Amino acid sequence: MLDRIGLRERLDEIVLPERKYPEIRHSDVIMSMIGLLCLGKPDFDAIEPFREDESFAQSMGVKPLPSSPTLRQRMDIAKGGFQ
Repeated sequence: MLDRIGLRERLDEIVLPERKYPEIRHSDVIMSMIGLLCLGKPDFDAIEPFREDESFAQSMGVKPLPSSPTLRQRMDIAKGGFQ
């Protein structure tokens, strides 16, 4: 469903002033967080064991998986608003 509505493309078009040219795409950050939430793991640090798990990254269509600090920082920046 997320692919059908073009979520990845729409997320990657967002410009965050603090991350105008991110190394890890916004869609990779959000898809990783969605994957964690689906597994009942709502905290950022829960991503760390999955960073070595190819099946998680492949199932979410994310490469590379962001680190927990990247998840935290990007989500905090996003709370401030989008341009």
